[in-house]
Amino acid sequence: MLGAFAALGLVASVSTAVADARRGEPLQWVVLGDSYTAGAIPAASSKPGGRLNDPPHFRDGAVGAETRSGCDQTDLSYPYRVDAALGEKGEGLVKLTANVSCGGAQIKHIQAERQTPYGQNIPGLSKPDHLFFPTDPDADATSLAFPKVERVQLDAVTGDTRLVTVGIGGNSLGFAPIIAKCMELGAATGDEGAPCSAHFTEASADVETITRRLERVAAEYRVMLDQIKAKAHPEAKILAIGYPFIIPEDDQISRCMWGRPEENLISLHHFASVTHDDLRWLRDSVLKPLNSVIAQAAADEGAHFVDLYGLGAPGHHVCGQTGVGQDEAWVEGLIDQHVYVPVITRWPRGALVHPNAKGHEQAATAVIAKIRELLT
Repeated sequence: MLGAFAALGLVASVSTAVADARRGEPLQWVVLGDSYTAGAIPAASSKPGGRLNDPPHFRDGAVGAETRSGCDQTDLSYPYRVDAALGEKGEGLVKLTANVSCGGAQIKHIQAERQTPYGQNIPGLSKPDHLFFPTDPDADATSLAFPKVERVQLDAVTGDTRLVTVGIGGNSLGFAPIIAKCMELGAATGDEGAPCSAHFTEASADVETITRRLERVAAEYRVMLDQIKAKAHPEAKILAIGYPFIIPEDDQISRCMWGRPEENLISLHHFASVTHDDLRWLRDSVLKPLNSVIAQAAADEGAHFVDLYGLGAPGHHVCGQTGVGQDEAWVEGLIDQHVYVPVITRWPRGALVHPNAKGHEQAATAVIAKIRELLT
């Protein structure tokens, strides 16, 4: 009997949403998330730049512009693609009232703490003289500070918000610093062994194990979803967006080129000096479990999980190819596959393992399908 009442409630909720859309009242929609939502890299922009006198543009201005906030939203990121299809200029089913996603955001920046963005410069990986281009407002590579954003992301959600998409969790887990550590530990191995796996698996007073990190993220994610539900409209739909397919399966992992960045710049198109065994560990013990944590939290809290991981298998990983085809990379490596030679005249465009425009196109397709599913 309780199950029947719950089902009736779900039907009523969806019917209300469909009725709103049919009356010409699009669902007010708020986007929350990190760099995988914001776009963050030139390869996810229609103005990616290339030559040194043609720096890439983000939605808040070109690199070096005084308007730059450091959140690095791009025009080809999936929220803006979804808005083009379902928003006011498309089918009119949703109204994008706020996109507050920001590169580097952690779960705490959704509801508890104002974020200080850091643009393309990743703690533990980037340095003032690093090969990535400067991204701070004064274009001074020796000062990489941005002002804090004005509010926590959750402040964008109101009682009128009927749709929330949130893509978060990777930075709370520490994915970028983990990769940086894997590069450091793998540099002296000659691609032998899995030193990074051992570092983050063996209990130590100085290192938070990956198991503990996943448990912490799971708890934080549930609290975050509860707080989103508390602020949004009682009938709001919450979509928890997962992370895409990044590291190839074993039959294709040999495509990933190992090398020390200072000796083999081409390896930066992939994961540089991360060993192949550590790539397997990152895939099976970090990325897959992170998606499982998000999916389970969504199920437990009445949200809807959007699986991006399965879309890219088996060929659309970091070590895939440029161009169009079944093995086209939808996620870039540490630098993207853009042709930048000779280095003197072109930026080595930072990508830091993020989806490119094609990856965001596929993410948008999945999000659009889920929204339509919920409204029909």
